[in-house]
Amino acid sequence: CCIAKFLTNFDLPDVEPWGPIVLASLLNHKDAQVVESAVILLDNWEDAKLLPLLKNLSFSSDWLCGYIDEVVVRLGG
Repeated sequence: CCIAKFLTNFDLPDVEPWGPIVLASLLNHKDAQVVESAVILLDNWEDAKLLPLLKNLSFSSDWLCGYIDEVVVRLGG
């Protein structure tokens, strides 16, 4: 979760091409707090091209599922 929080200090173009790869890894982490931080990062980067990273992921937290739905809508997915 520290990696995701650190990356929020950068715009997406500043961390391409490796930033989305790190994001994908964080979204698939087993710790819900890490996943939450990764979703916040994706939301912060505001790039609809990253939305496919959220597909086929399942979460046990209703709050996290709701937040992901909000991010998808906000980014036009």
